[in-house]
Amino acid sequence: MGLGRGPPARVRDRDEVGDPASRVAGLGAEEAHSEAAVGNAGSNGVSERLGYERNGTAWATHDGQPVLGQRWRLGREAWAARRRNDIAMSGVEECRAALGLER
Repeated sequence: MGLGRGPPARVRDRDEVGDPASRVAGLGAEEAHSEAAVGNAGSNGVSERLGYERNGTAWATHDGQPVLGQRWRLGREAWAARRRNDIAMSGVEECRAALGLER
């Protein structure tokens, strides 16, 4: 059972520079990727509600056990259609410089 955080908290959390959606926003990526265990209905539901599209499955390990993961993809257009304007990012230019990305 989840913690009840749901989409508002995930959107807030995901707009930090380390998050896939923020790579689309501030770092110029064309798409972002995420993955959750197939059996994690809460996480997969949030990804779907945030505009991510299913993008296949892959096996991984969790606590030493095999787990089938649901892959998710968020394209720039889908991200832009749901972008929140009440969230500001900071430190993006410094991060871009550290990664050697030019504008």
